[in-house]
Amino acid sequence: MLASASSAMAKSVKSDSVSFKTAYAANGEWSTTTSGGKCTLTSDGEFIPGTKILQKVPCELRGRAVGIGTEVISVDSGWASADGLSAFTEFQTVPRITSKPPTETYAGGVNCEEEEEEGGLVFRYPCLAKIKLVFNTLKKTVTGSYAIYEESTMP
Repeated sequence: MLASASSAMAKSVKSDSVSFKTAYAANGEWSTTTSGGKCTLTSDGEFIPGTKILQKVPCELRGRAVGIGTEVISVDSGWASADGLSAFTEFQTVPRITSKPPTETYAGGVNCEEEEEEGGLVFRYPCLAKIKLVFNTLKKTVTGSYAIYEESTMP
């Protein structure tokens, strides 16, 4: 069964943080599962038992950027963990903030959607991902961080 989150009197709250490093192919594609990369997700309000330290869980992430080395890239990405699934809603543009060859850094906000299952129901939430991608065009690696914000109706 599919349920949707209400947005009545909603405020934006940080939901998850995703960080990763992996190699990318000549066509701008990357995947932490096929290139020996690493992906970690820190979830909202899920603490290591007996502490106030947020749990970090492994994740699988894939992505693609078109135009690496130019002023603006078109980027798409999706990731999965024990916490659920999330993805950008489509290819979206992100501006370059610094260029110090061979390092190209892009940052901006993109629309995304989160999907979580709870009690047999699947919940889908629109979200905003504040992303930063650092490409090393010599080593063909990408290091990224995504801060995911969703609407909350909690007081």
